[in-house]
Amino acid sequence: MSKVSLLASNIAKTLQIKTHDIEPVYLPNMKEIRDLSNISLAILKTKVKELRQFPEALNANKQARKGLSKVLNDELVPLFRFIEKNIEEHGLWSFYHYLGLITIVNFHYSAAIKQNKQNTINLALDETWNDNPSIDVPVLTLGFISGQLYRQPLAKFTEYFDSKNINMSDRCEYIRQQITTVTG
Repeated sequence: MSKVSLLASNIAKTLQIKTHDIEPVYLPNMKEIRDLSNISLAILKTKVKELRQFPEALNANKQARKGLSKVLNDELVPLFRFIEKNIEEHGLWSFYHYLGLITIVNFHYSAAIKQNKQNTINLALDETWNDNPSIDVPVLTLGFISGQLYRQPLAKFTEYFDSKNINMSDRCEYIRQQITTVTG
């Protein structure tokens, strides 16, 4: 059994996952959430250069920045490309698509929260989305949407990954496998 297969088996047992996907909290505006998720993904696609850079606001030392930039470039951006292609091909958003995107934008989300951008960027205004929005717009949007749809499962996965000290390469491979399983 491969390392990632063992990880998937342990996650399924620990978090008591019985199906290939995790059901979201259904909200009355699910169509709009899907549309907003697609728009956010499209904006992130144009911001890959920024996505590759470790956010300045997190104030990491030079060595840590270099290591984290390597993780962004070697693990997270390829996962982003995989998710983007998978959604384009299948038109499906699953829990694992959101988990992957939240994993990818985590550094940028943390930087945006640290800078209080969740209170200064109004995602409800058309102007926020017009004319080349900043990377913070899709990052905050995906964070909000994911939290609304999958708050408890995301918390459980994050806790599991952190408590078991699962490296980013294995996390990304696990997410890739789960997305492939869900979309066939």
